[in-house]
Amino acid sequence: MAGSYLADLASQVTFLIALTVSLNLLLGFAGQMSLATAAFYGLGAYTCAVLTGQGASLTGQSLFAPQLPFVGGLVGAVLVTFAAGLIVAAPAARRVRGDYLILLTLAFHFLFVTVTSTWVDLTGGPNGMMLPPLSLFGFEITTTDQAFWMVLAWAIAVSLICWRIGASPFGRILRGVREDEVALQALGKPTVWPKSLTFGFTAAIAGATGAVSAAYMQFVAPTTYSLDLAILVAACVALGGAGNIVGSVIAAVMIGSLRPLLENTGLFSSDTAVPWQTVIYGVILVLCMVFRPAGLLPEGIGFASGRSRKTLPGEPRNVVDLKRTEKAAPGSKRGDAEIVVEVRGLSKTFGGLKAAQNVSFNLRKGEIVALIGPNGAGKSTIFNLMTGAICPDEGDVVLRGRSILGEDPCRVANLGMARYFQHVRILEGLTAIDNVALGVPDQAGEKLSRVFLSPVAVARREREVQVEAMHQLHNVGAAGYAGETARDLAFGQQKLIAFARLLATGADVLLLDEPTSGVDPRSAEQIIELVRALAQAGKTICIVEHSLHVVSELADRIVFMDAGAVVGEGTVAEITGRQDLVELYFGT
Repeated sequence: MAGSYLADLASQVTFLIALTVSLNLLLGFAGQMSLATAAFYGLGAYTCAVLTGQGASLTGQSLFAPQLPFVGGLVGAVLVTFAAGLIVAAPAARRVRGDYLILLTLAFHFLFVTVTSTWVDLTGGPNGMMLPPLSLFGFEITTTDQAFWMVLAWAIAVSLICWRIGASPFGRILRGVREDEVALQALGKPTVWPKSLTFGFTAAIAGATGAVSAAYMQFVAPTTYSLDLAILVAACVALGGAGNIVGSVIAAVMIGSLRPLLENTGLFSSDTAVPWQTVIYGVILVLCMVFRPAGLLPEGIGFASGRSRKTLPGEPRNVVDLKRTEKAAPGSKRGDAEIVVEVRGLSKTFGGLKAAQNVSFNLRKGEIVALIGPNGAGKSTIFNLMTGAICPDEGDVVLRGRSILGEDPCRVANLGMARYFQHVRILEGLTAIDNVALGVPDQAGEKLSRVFLSPVAVARREREVQVEAMHQLHNVGAAGYAGETARDLAFGQQKLIAFARLLATGADVLLLDEPTSGVDPRSAEQIIELVRALAQAGKTICIVEHSLHVVSELADRIVFMDAGAVVGEGTVAEITGRQDLVELYFGT
């Protein structure tokens, strides 16, 4: 009897483990908050119950029931919850974020509870419905001890699957989504499908866990899948550590074991243990948020993440040695070089504000063009229009003879034009080398199916990606920061990491928005040397910059903007020789 009691308690804890690690994949890695865990868990349980049930509710009412074997009910639960997860993800992946995402998933939970409570002919209503004893491939599991081993095997399998995803390049994409979707899209990485797929995948895991628990309990009822359960699972993720699978397991064991421990101490009865359990784990969470806000095991601790912290020896390949780069005279080169980008009559109005007015200019191969002007001239708006972040009212952008008007930033980056942001948009929760690795295109492991179906190819490509990322860190002189978390680096160091990430994309056209702003003089000179080297290596560069020193050091040609329009174009000498433009630029 004691063995069966302990096995039952352990089984309940393993169900909590499976739910926690699956939610951590969505919440901890992808940064998508969900209060629908209990709903997906219950949806899977009810799907299995309907497909395998005995055709009667607890009160004897006749119900719809195909009476499939447990495997059929499990497969049905996975398919139904995966589809439901994608449906919930449809608005969540594109438009709904933050508090509205919480409300969206909360609405789904209440919808599930309402349907299961009122659709009596299918679910048995508030009274629930019965399931037959658990049977797997002809073997009937008749004792709690036998069932525990199956449940434990399921929790271990779920934990390993989620760990594998989190440690893969797909998991790196999810962490990028969590940190900054705009920056990720600017690197040519899609964000909508990874978020949608993660929603569906974690819903399917919760649904399959619900099917296993329903078969284990041989009974389902709406009250089992309350909002309290969803909050409990989210609390376990926060307590264990967002983005840490091992931490989720530890937290689920701690929280799941709390009630039986209280009941068996003799201090509390079964009735009083429940409210005291809530009080105690609430106190634990408060203490954790105060003293360990990242959880018991913060991200990156307790499991291998596949990150390389070793500086690779040898010369970088396919890069220019900055120390050997000679300074070219600005304005002296490539006047007849190939035109790579044509900006044709771009116009954009925001309400009554004309942010861009018929702006036109060309970018040639190997040329550095400075886009300058006073604050509010529309320079950053032009970058937004060129990269698809904003759709113009009029005009066109042509890249290598092809119009890219209407393309999104992800597609524009994949076509070879990438952007460096004024405010860096470094992915702070990732290491420097993982930041740069996200810029490398064509990674097999960024497709979830290949993570499991082609593990050898994924591992081989990941080694190549790590080498390439380290080479780009060498190129900008930041290899020593490879294993450092980006948020721990100084601003100038973050700028260099962002440059390395930009180089990793392999883009031929680089749009640099104030690359030297906010950095110390030494870092500014390092960035100047880097930009000059990139142009000599054949990159086409357009730079927005307020520093006249940087412009004079780098620019082959200047496009001067004011009030959203181009008011001058020429060499540094030609532009600085115009008194009207100098007065506009310096405000004198």
